Amino acid sequence: MGFDIKKIKVKFMIKYPDFSHILERLEIVIDPKESTAATDGEKLYFSPEYMSQLTEEQQLFVFAHEVLHVAFDHIDRSEGKNHYNWNIATDAVINAYLSSEGLEQPPHTVDIIGALNYYAEQIYERLQRQDEEKKKKLTMALYRKGFELSDIRAGLGEIESVQEF
Repeated sequence: MGFDIKKIKVKFMIKYPDFSHILERLEIVIDPKESTAATDGEKLYFSPEYMSQLTEEQQLFVFAHEVLHVAFDHIDRSEGKNHYNWNIATDAVINAYLSSEGLEQPPHTVDIIGALNYYAEQIYERLQRQDEEKKKKLTMALYRKGFELSDIRAGLGEIESVQEF
């Protein structure tokens, strides 16, 4: 399909002029090592291979998605949070917003029904509670099978550290 970052940038600025000032301070990096797209708050990173597989409408969605992470201050608001759950929560809010704007969401992206009605922090807290419930159930199941609680807790700690990177 192809990928023209300048064309996508212009489409974004026309559709979302209120966010154009944010885009002006961001550097755009086309990085073949990137798996999809990302931002660190100062740069937007795009995989040319991934972006080329998307329709132009989906490319605009992904581009806008990354800009909105910066506009909504998601990076600074992530401090002290579980990275994985925070990313899902913020992706859900952004994707719901962009879908409500009529943009075509790419396949295999976060889609939580009703996310538009919540702040990212609310979705994050729900995900955290779900994780805690899963840990409790797993702990009880392993305890019933004869594992020691200290061993179970140590194992769950190792799983968390792997999830965090």
